[in-house]
Amino acid sequence: MSSAWYIDPGGNIVQRRTAVYLAVWMVLLVPHSLSAFTLEAVELRSSVLWIGSAFQETESGVTVQGRDVSPLRFSPGVSARLRRNENLVFSPGLDFYYQEYLAPDMQRYGDDPVKVVPNSKETGSAAGDIAGTLGVILSFPFGWEFQLGDSWAVTPAFSPTLAFRIPLFGIDGGDTDPVLQHFFLDGRFLYPEPRLRVAYNVSEQLELGILLRGMLPIYNLWISEPDVAFWDEMMLSLSAGVVFMLDSE
Repeated sequence: MSSAWYIDPGGNIVQRRTAVYLAVWMVLLVPHSLSAFTLEAVELRSSVLWIGSAFQETESGVTVQGRDVSPLRFSPGVSARLRRNENLVFSPGLDFYYQEYLAPDMQRYGDDPVKVVPNSKETGSAAGDIAGTLGVILSFPFGWEFQLGDSWAVTPAFSPTLAFRIPLFGIDGGDTDPVLQHFFLDGRFLYPEPRLRVAYNVSEQLELGILLRGMLPIYNLWISEPDVAFWDEMMLSLSAGVVFMLDSE
């Protein structure tokens, strides 16, 4: 019986290595592209984060016990804004959230493949291994800023975002390894992200911003077991931020 979180000695190893190499390449490439950018501002933000949970039942129609509906989470974050010219901006950011995840007990589901799911609060340890998990979202968005008069600006952007979910501790004696392996296999940290930001300039030192983000679980295109809807593990975020402008002199 195969599992989404155990190592497959076949082709999945190549798939995982490719995903890791891509992530490392993205992180290393960014600094080399910033020599012409100037640090302009720092933003503190607070977000509401929606996490999609589409895996409700197995192929045989057995309900996944302990699965939570798509949760909403509080997510604080920080970002910098670097500017190339009047329009081109780069805004690397770091955001966090906390979520409990359940690695279901596979013996309950026979030969049906199962996967890690957000955990319902009332779930007992008999449903599987539960881990309290820290989400760390690294974003590298490049955007094109459009000025709307003297005070308003709109910036559509795209980011090769990385989302790492790190189990901190087991709950009710749960093992954290199944959750850790699940989220680091098969490129489950790759999240290409379109975003849209609207900002209002309060003064020369202060700006207020609203940011809408859609983080897409592209890895669902190549993961076949279990078969889930593409929006499973998608993340949508709406945040409000305060931007502190830096002295450019």
